Amino acid sequence: MPEVKLIAELRTEFGKGAARRIRRADKVPAVLYGHGTDPIHIALPGHETLLALRHRKRAAVHRGGRQFPARTPQTGAA
Repeated sequence: MPEVKLIAELRTEFGKGAARRIRRADKVPAVLYGHGTDPIHIALPGHETLLALRHRKRAAVHRGGRQFPARTPQTGAA
């Protein structure tokens, strides 16, 4: 299965207003968590993220020279 490379930006604002501003800029607010680490609040590119979700591709989120494997939600609808 092909993998999509998503370049993440670190978020410094939180809450509903901040999320709306991020979406208005064609980005997706997200949180990286797991593996015993603290959550990292990020913004992902909107179009590339949508394509990864729509085609159920594996995704790798890149932030600060590090790569984080990311899971896309598995839904019953195709």
